[in-house]
Amino acid sequence: MMKSISLLVIAFALLLSSPATARPCTEWTGVGVGIMDLARLRTERRNVTDHDTYHQNIIDAFWVAGAKQDFLSRITNGLVGAGPFNASRAGNAINTAALVDLVLFARSPSAELRNYMAFLMEQAADDLFDPTKYRALITNADDLMEYPMIRKQHLREVTSGSGGIGRFFLNSQDDDLIYKGDQQANHDLEHIKDEPKIIKELEPYGGPKYYGIYRLEVDGTETEGHWRAGVAMEKLDGVDLFKLASERERGQPLSLTVTAQHVAYLQSLEARLIGNGKHFGEVQRGDFIFQDGGIVRVVDMSVDSGPAATDGRAGLRDIITLTRSLLP
Repeated sequence: MMKSISLLVIAFALLLSSPATARPCTEWTGVGVGIMDLARLRTERRNVTDHDTYHQNIIDAFWVAGAKQDFLSRITNGLVGAGPFNASRAGNAINTAALVDLVLFARSPSAELRNYMAFLMEQAADDLFDPTKYRALITNADDLMEYPMIRKQHLREVTSGSGGIGRFFLNSQDDDLIYKGDQQANHDLEHIKDEPKIIKELEPYGGPKYYGIYRLEVDGTETEGHWRAGVAMEKLDGVDLFKLASERERGQPLSLTVTAQHVAYLQSLEARLIGNGKHFGEVQRGDFIFQDGGIVRVVDMSVDSGPAATDGRAGLRDIITLTRSLLP
């Protein structure tokens, strides 16, 4: 027991030391990393395959002698910019594995990252956000630092609910782009990193051009937000099929006149996909943007190999049939 308590004291002392101070590594049981060796810890954190065991071994080293709340207090007291708040409640709101990254990021040389950790801890303590989402918000933060930030005051959400599962934002500083963020805050960053491939594969079939990954500041508070990865793409003007079909169902005039040229455009698109051995996956009405001149642009769908599914899921053939029904 004395050995365990001594280990805890050493861990606290190392944790609260200056990030610039060089100290020898302390080997943790079953982990083999030193909490002071930030470069080594960051590398092992990214490369380790058994994340649950890796995290738990580090946590076990801190959790000896039932000192969880003292540990949390020492972490939060060491966060630059953090105001007074209930460390116990904040800690209980955050997934255990995320605390490992909190230890690392709280000692980051970056003031921006340290202050962001303080912001998240304050929100956790005040029960201002769904606690199941804190793990991804914390663990993704270091990787998101490499992307350019778009501040909350410049973003306006324009998600219509008529397309897929993404959230869409406009940037007041750039009218030509739209940004797609993940709908779920608790998704890992790797989820949004799949988007560039999807967008680029869709572009030859009328999809938007891709312009990179950004760090979006959304949700959170009125003035400060949570960091989310978002992909920037060409903003497409027009009216989506979900809106057009809804207007027809309500007996309202259509916002854009659907013509035979639109039907022919979609038929040509279907023939091109079939010729390439492809089909659209995850088809939604809101993914088809109708424009003047008989043009239809597409968004937020995958381009999959093989014939379209025949199991009842919506496909491009259903979209063509619906479009015909909207002709004058």
